[in-house]
Amino acid sequence: LTGLSRTDGGGIHADTWLYPDGAGFTGELALNGENFSSMDLTMSGLRAHNYTAVIPELPAEDPQRPASRWLPVLALIKAGSSDRVEVDKTSGTVSFTTQNADGVAVRADNTITMTGYRVLNYKDGIVGEFSIDGVTQDVEAKALDQDQDPDGVVKQTSSQGRTVYKDINIGNYLALLDPSVPETREPMPFLGSVHTEGYVARQDLAPGKSVSMKLASADITGLTVTKRDFDFLGFLDQLITTREATPAQIVPAVFQVYRSFGVSDVRMRD
Repeated sequence: LTGLSRTDGGGIHADTWLYPDGAGFTGELALNGENFSSMDLTMSGLRAHNYTAVIPELPAEDPQRPASRWLPVLALIKAGSSDRVEVDKTSGTVSFTTQNADGVAVRADNTITMTGYRVLNYKDGIVGEFSIDGVTQDVEAKALDQDQDPDGVVKQTSSQGRTVYKDINIGNYLALLDPSVPETREPMPFLGSVHTEGYVARQDLAPGKSVSMKLASADITGLTVTKRDFDFLGFLDQLITTREATPAQIVPAVFQVYRSFGVSDVRMRD
């Protein structure tokens, strides 16, 4: 760390922040006392320049608001800033455990390798550019009550070349989630453009059967969000706490998600 200081808003600032190679990040997420997700990642070449962040206080436990209680923490993202954050390589495993329609616990392990992560010109909740040189993912999902039966493991693999996101407005996206923000029905900019190339994926369907997809490149421009009279995090609270929802609840929620996003142009090349 060089040029370390405190900011007026209770945050910290560093002119340069370098992490040693092999820095590890581990964590677990539990819902209603049950392990839901875990992460074990290793990074190399992690460095940040002109970096400012506000260290949030963790929200109090609230069994009825497992998702929405984190909104004030997410809102503090807008208080951060940086000229450049880079990571040469990130690798590790992210796991999720859930239940299928039959009530059987299913775990998915996602092994990730990502190279060339960059965030440029981040200030006031807007990211000038976010890019990744390449990423590969290998996902294995299986029911936890099964023995080591190879036919019971569903696999998915994917790789993706350079991907660049420009002009990401995190503040407008958080407004979409905040029930205290009034409905506007006016599109707000969320993402200026996305370019990705070299996408390849393969998904198991059944033993001996799979489907594959290749995409040379894709471009998306003018992605917007529109504030609607719908509490997304409140709905997520209900799903997490009750673990069930009726079609009468799900259909309006899906419709609200659909009508909350807009896009100007999408182009794909095979």
